Amino acid sequence: MLGSAVNNSARELMAAIKRDWNRSHVTISSTGSANAYVLTYSNAPTLTHGMIFSFKANFANTGAATANVNSLGAVSIVLIDGVTPLPAGAILNNQHVHLEYDSALAKLVML
Repeated sequence: MLGSAVNNSARELMAAIKRDWNRSHVTISSTGSANAYVLTYSNAPTLTHGMIFSFKANFANTGAATANVNSLGAVSIVLIDGVTPLPAGAILNNQHVHLEYDSALAKLVML
């Protein structure tokens, strides 16, 4: 690599690490309405298998719920078994929530 390109390469690596940090740690609060969480990150991610999305919930769920990450479309949130929809009260108001995208299921699994 040319010496002149090292700084740009290092900056891009640091930016990628920061984007991952912001998604996998509670840095945003959700918006949306009953059982439809909306997550908006500063850099729009794509839904990639194993990607973690973390947020502070703006309301408790009252039944099956979805999350829409940066307007990519609502995706069902399921329990760790990958099948069971969220029961009422699985997410509480102001709770820190961690979801992992499972591309085989096309669902977000609550961790």
